[in-house]
Amino acid sequence: MIEVELLDDDRPPRDFNPVLLTIRDSIINQSTGSKWMLVKNHFDEMKRVARVKRQYYWTAIQNTPFTLVITYPEQYGVNRLQIRIEDEIHRMNIKGSNTLSYFTGKRWKIHPQWLFCKHSNMTFDTPEEELLWFLGKMSQPGWKWPSSRSALPPEHTAAMYCKYKTHSIGNFIYSHIVNIVVCFALSG
Repeated sequence: MIEVELLDDDRPPRDFNPVLLTIRDSIINQSTGSKWMLVKNHFDEMKRVARVKRQYYWTAIQNTPFTLVITYPEQYGVNRLQIRIEDEIHRMNIKGSNTLSYFTGKRWKIHPQWLFCKHSNMTFDTPEEELLWFLGKMSQPGWKWPSSRSALPPEHTAAMYCKYKTHSIGNFIYSHIVNIVVCFALSG
């Protein structure tokens, strides 16, 4: 650990900070503890350095000669990156990709108790055909996700409580799930 962690204390190489040596001894002796330390974190093949405050936790692993050490930066969990999957189908359409091309063949199924979308006026032989119909509509110019919400179709009112959305003609679409299905299909 003392060879790997570079403390932000401007010491020359191999002149280890006493705090780091104390933590090292505590880890070797399998005690439990925690400590904040300022470290230099290198990245981009050691071309760049970031100064980071890290929290270190360590505890012995029972009945072994090992100690578990976990560290995370001070701001861990403050920032979150979330891809807006609803933009993925739109982005694919703009690039000229056909969403339906990811759902070819008969090697995929929708669980019979899952509801992704429901057309109010048309009937389909399988849930897969219904999803394909909606994906085809989504590929057409001008498609917008429904913004209003409505109750579930009558035959699904006893189903689990979810936020189903409706299109202006009364079609039920669970847009978040449809987008996730498309993203999973894209990733293979």
